[in-house]
Amino acid sequence: MKQLNVGFGASGDRFDDEGNLWLVPTVPRIPKIPVLWCHILPEFYEGGGRSIEGTLFTEVRDAKPPFVFGSHLRGMRKFVLPLTESEKDAAEYDVHLAFAAPPGDRPGGRTFDVKWQRQTVLKGFAVVQEAGGPQPAIWREFSRISCKTDLTLELVAPAENPTPATMPIINGLRIKRRDE
Repeated sequence: MKQLNVGFGASGDRFDDEGNLWLVPTVPRIPKIPVLWCHILPEFYEGGGRSIEGTLFTEVRDAKPPFVFGSHLRGMRKFVLPLTESEKDAAEYDVHLAFAAPPGDRPGGRTFDVKWQRQTVLKGFAVVQEAGGPQPAIWREFSRISCKTDLTLELVAPAENPTPATMPIINGLRIKRRDE
């Protein structure tokens, strides 16, 4: 896989203004298109799932592309993305994660750790504090993530059974293979 854009929680696949296709893994596909789709479904904390506010109804500042930030997954625990068929195709990837705290989020109310390949890369990440308040869109970039076959993203809540107001959230993911 060279490049992939994932819009978590959105209502369907879309193209952004630059012509990039954004896939939505939480929307059922009938029929499945094997060239564009593999079976990748996130794991959730109990009570977690898709949340669609839509940018028409909820303003998200600095949202590019806007439709990625109009929805999110609340309570995603783990997401495993198959990138190569065998370890001999191992590669490094640059990954961007998209976040926007929903309306009503308060500082300190929603914090979580972000892990790549079981390694913590963000400890106590608080979207509201990082963005300067609820609803501004922010991207966090991670360079040179090594991957032998599957890329594993984990969002770890501080409590074993988080409430909807404290569950981790994520809006999107953009991944690009490094060819060096």
